[in-house]
Amino acid sequence: MFRCVVCPLQAPTYETVEELEIHIASDHIIHIPYECERCRFSKFPTEFALISHYTTDHGLKEFYVCFVKYKVTPDFHRKREKIREMLHHSVTVSKIPFGTYKRRKFVYIFA
Repeated sequence: MFRCVVCPLQAPTYETVEELEIHIASDHIIHIPYECERCRFSKFPTEFALISHYTTDHGLKEFYVCFVKYKVTPDFHRKREKIREMLHHSVTVSKIPFGTYKRRKFVYIFA
């Protein structure tokens, strides 16, 4: 279980690093650059969230991620770095060595 270092101790924990990253990006950094090509106004904080959306909401088992649409704003790279730092700090505080946690795996289809 992963705990966000910014949230109070009573705040919920996250089962995966991806869920924690989504939380940090959307709730603390307000970074939602990924857009669904099928939903006109659906935006997501991470590629993982976008892929989850495609599989859950659209029921897709195969789709292209090589043409992912996202917006690069002037502060895009600064926000990505801040998310990485907060994620690293949160994983460290959660007492799990950074880089040794399990990540969910998706099969990417390229044609």
